[in-house]
Amino acid sequence: MFKIYKIIIFLIIITLTFPANAHVQHYEKLNRIEFDIYRNNKLIGKHIFSFNRQNEQLEVQSEINFKIKKLGVVLYKYHVKGTEVYKNGKLIKFNSKTNQN
Repeated sequence: MFKIYKIIIFLIIITLTFPANAHVQHYEKLNRIEFDIYRNNKLIGKHIFSFNRQNEQLEVQSEINFKIKKLGVVLYKYHVKGTEVYKNGKLIKFNSKTNQN
Protein backbone atom coordinates (compact mmCIF):
# COMPACT_ATOMS: atom_id res chain seq x y z
CA MET A 1 0.00 0.00 0.00
CA PHE A 2 2.85 2.38 0.87
CA LYS A 3 4.41 1.63 -2.51
CA ILE A 4 1.25 2.84 -4.28
CA TYR A 5 1.37 6.14 -2.39
CA LYS A 6 5.03 6.63 -3.34
CA ILE A 7 4.21 6.06 -7.00
CA ILE A 8 1.26 8.49 -6.88
CA ILE A 9 3.35 11.18 -5.17
CA PHE A 10 6.16 10.67 -7.69
CA LEU A 11 3.73 11.04 -10.62
CA ILE A 12 2.24 14.21 -9.12
CA ILE A 13 5.69 15.76 -8.63
CA ILE A 14 6.76 14.90 -12.18
CA THR A 15 3.49 16.24 -13.61
CA LEU A 16 3.70 19.53 -11.73
CA THR A 17 7.36 20.29 -12.44
CA PHE A 18 7.53 19.76 -16.19
CA PRO A 19 5.34 21.39 -18.83
CA ALA A 20 3.74 18.84 -21.09
CA ASN A 21 1.72 18.96 -24.27
CA ALA A 22 -1.10 16.46 -24.45
CA HIS A 23 -1.97 14.89 -27.77
CA VAL A 24 -5.73 15.25 -27.43
CA GLN A 25 -6.31 16.13 -31.08
CA HIS A 26 -6.75 12.47 -32.02
CA TYR A 27 -9.88 12.38 -29.77
CA GLU A 28 -11.68 15.08 -31.80
CA LYS A 29 -14.31 12.74 -33.21
CA LEU A 30 -14.79 10.61 -30.09
CA ASN A 31 -17.44 11.17 -27.43
CA ARG A 32 -16.80 8.12 -25.24
CA ILE A 33 -14.27 5.32 -24.78
CA GLU A 34 -15.06 2.38 -22.52
CA PHE A 35 -12.64 -0.32 -21.35
CA ASP A 36 -13.40 -3.49 -19.42
CA ILE A 37 -10.99 -4.40 -16.60
CA TYR A 38 -10.16 -8.07 -16.14
CA ARG A 39 -8.31 -10.00 -13.44
CA ASN A 40 -7.60 -13.70 -13.90
CA ASN A 41 -9.89 -13.69 -16.96
CA LYS A 42 -12.84 -12.36 -14.92
CA LEU A 43 -14.51 -9.01 -15.51
CA ILE A 44 -14.01 -6.90 -12.37
CA GLY A 45 -14.81 -3.37 -13.56
CA LYS A 46 -14.69 -0.60 -16.14
CA HIS A 47 -12.68 2.46 -17.17
CA ILE A 48 -14.75 5.06 -19.01
CA PHE A 49 -13.66 8.28 -20.74
CA SER A 50 -16.23 10.91 -21.79
CA PHE A 51 -15.31 13.87 -24.01
CA ASN A 52 -17.14 17.21 -23.97
CA ARG A 53 -16.19 20.12 -26.22
CA GLN A 54 -17.03 23.80 -25.73
CA ASN A 55 -15.41 26.56 -27.78
CA GLU A 56 -11.66 25.83 -27.75
CA GLN A 57 -11.79 23.67 -24.62
CA LEU A 58 -11.93 19.89 -24.32
CA GLU A 59 -13.14 18.37 -21.07
CA VAL A 60 -12.21 14.73 -20.47
CA GLN A 61 -14.02 12.92 -17.68
CA SER A 62 -12.53 9.64 -16.56
CA GLU A 63 -14.05 7.08 -14.23
CA ILE A 64 -12.48 3.84 -13.02
CA ASN A 65 -14.47 1.40 -10.96
CA PHE A 66 -13.56 -2.15 -9.99
CA LYS A 67 -13.90 -4.70 -7.18
CA ILE A 68 -11.77 -7.73 -6.38
CA LYS A 69 -13.76 -10.52 -4.75
CA LYS A 70 -12.78 -13.86 -3.28
CA LEU A 71 -15.50 -16.37 -2.36
CA GLY A 72 -18.14 -13.65 -2.69
CA VAL A 73 -16.36 -11.29 -0.25
CA VAL A 74 -15.09 -7.94 -1.56
CA LEU A 75 -11.37 -7.78 -0.73
CA TYR A 76 -10.55 -4.56 -2.58
CA LYS A 77 -12.72 -1.80 -4.00
CA TYR A 78 -11.38 1.06 -6.13
CA HIS A 79 -13.19 4.06 -7.60
CA VAL A 80 -11.65 7.13 -9.26
CA LYS A 81 -13.45 10.02 -10.91
CA GLY A 82 -11.38 12.68 -12.60
CA THR A 83 -11.78 15.67 -14.89
CA GLU A 84 -9.15 17.15 -17.19
CA VAL A 85 -9.67 20.38 -19.13
CA TYR A 86 -7.54 21.19 -22.19
CA LYS A 87 -7.34 24.46 -24.11
CA ASN A 88 -5.55 24.46 -27.47
CA GLY A 89 -4.12 21.03 -26.67
CA LYS A 90 -2.64 22.05 -23.29
CA LEU A 91 -3.82 20.84 -19.91
CA ILE A 92 -5.15 23.82 -17.95
CA LYS A 93 -7.10 22.12 -15.16
CA PHE A 94 -7.15 18.74 -13.43
CA ASN A 95 -9.28 17.38 -10.61
CA SER A 96 -9.54 13.83 -9.30
CA LYS A 97 -11.09 11.99 -6.37
CA THR A 98 -10.10 8.46 -5.36
CA ASN A 99 -11.85 6.07 -3.02
CA GLN A 100 -10.27 2.72 -2.31
CA ASN A 101 -11.72 0.23 0.14
